[in-house]
Amino acid sequence: MAKQRIGKMPVYSISVIIPAYNSEKLIVHAIKSIEAQTLPVDEIICVDDASTDRTAKIVKESFPNVKLIRLESNSGPSFARNIGIKAASGNVIAFLDADDVWPEDKIEYFSQKLRHHQEVGIIGGMVLRFEGNQKPDLNLESYFNFYMSSFLIKKSVFQKIGYFDEAMRLSEDQDWFFRVREAGMEIVVYKKISLFVRIHSNNTTKDLNTMQIGLTEALRKSMKRRRGVGANQDLSEISIIDEE
Repeated sequence: MAKQRIGKMPVYSISVIIPAYNSEKLIVHAIKSIEAQTLPVDEIICVDDASTDRTAKIVKESFPNVKLIRLESNSGPSFARNIGIKAASGNVIAFLDADDVWPEDKIEYFSQKLRHHQEVGIIGGMVLRFEGNQKPDLNLESYFNFYMSSFLIKKSVFQKIGYFDEAMRLSEDQDWFFRVREAGMEIVVYKKISLFVRIHSNNTTKDLNTMQIGLTEALRKSMKRRRGVGANQDLSEISIIDEE
């Protein structure tokens, strides 16, 4: 696990990227959960992936401080996230899917942890699911998974590892994290909720067969890379530590 180093604290500017496609019913909740943070972020970028509904119109009219990027054709979450990263001015990147929300202290808590673990480029937390328009039940058990929206990631990590694979429309996040761990980069996770994942009828993750195909492809690509000449066969550790 990375050593904590308390000294001169780095200055972080945080850019939040929201990839959105036909999210008119839920995107307001996502953006409001960012605006309600106890520590404000520096920038919010919404990348509208050629939605056919009112997503872009709602963002433009209701959230004038959000930078809206509209894509001409639907290109998938990897492409949308990559566009957002390249447009971001911050040195720390956070993602939020348009149908999910953050706890109000997510940025304050995890940016502090990022400062304490200065050698680490990725800090994250636990995930809690909730149904539809119900409020998250904090008495339920949270869990860890590689949801992009549960992490804060230094922009320098993308410069080293590369961007999301735009050929992948499912499990592109798992593929990216495989590459991070193959490179030997440590990931620190706290036992603190950093993301509320909304369960609804349009969740792509509800199609288990399709998700299994995507995850299998990400794993296959990882194994192929690790079989390469001089490749590291072992994946870096994930440090899961109690909330402080």
